[in-house]
Amino acid sequence: MAHNYDSNRHGPPELSISTDFRGIKNWDKIVGILSTRGHEAAYARAHAALKGEVEKLVSHYGWVWHSAGQDLFHVSRVSSSGQRTHFRLPMQLASFATNAYDLIAVFHPLVKRFSADKIDLSLSDPPPLETIFYILQVVASGFLTIHYSYEYDAYGELAWERVFPQPWWLEQNHDFLVYLLLDDPASYETILNTSRRYEPSHLYHFYDSRVTHNPETWPHIQGGFPRLPTSLLIGHSYTE
Repeated sequence: MAHNYDSNRHGPPELSISTDFRGIKNWDKIVGILSTRGHEAAYARAHAALKGEVEKLVSHYGWVWHSAGQDLFHVSRVSSSGQRTHFRLPMQLASFATNAYDLIAVFHPLVKRFSADKIDLSLSDPPPLETIFYILQVVASGFLTIHYSYEYDAYGELAWERVFPQPWWLEQNHDFLVYLLLDDPASYETILNTSRRYEPSHLYHFYDSRVTHNPETWPHIQGGFPRLPTSLLIGHSYTE
């Protein structure tokens, strides 16, 4: 007897950025990059570079300084619609555990479609923001993640994510990352290889766990997957 799982179907594709401080420990277990103390030390070494990128935002992209208080910096920008966005980062990485500092409002994800079955996830922000985002992904891998998901069929969805920076950015900033930020060539190679081989990673999620035991569903996710929705075309609102 066929089951009807249509009530669990989702709406249009979703593109977002998540912040999860617990994700750092999860990814440490997977790739073993840095210890907790190592993450904090790498973030401290990144202070000057982060502030340097913020200075570019103020000089060239219309952001303005505010009193930083206990934070590393505090800037804001008013959009064309009149909405003011504040951007702050803490002095210590551990502060993200209790305050995500509204980073989701600062960065804007982008999904690029290269072929019928290949996409990539990046940012549509100016270079200084892109650099800040990638630095945070390196020193706190698993904290900032770009997500993209869409309904694959009646039984579930495909979810993609990018945890590490783009390979081109890692290669372009090799010396900065190896000799200053990470202070460890092995960690750099691990991040670069993971970014090249596995990112963006994808996973099929069933809407209803019962469906995994229904043999008639398996043909829907076997052979040729992951295929992309026909709506995900160049020029679509989600794509570049």
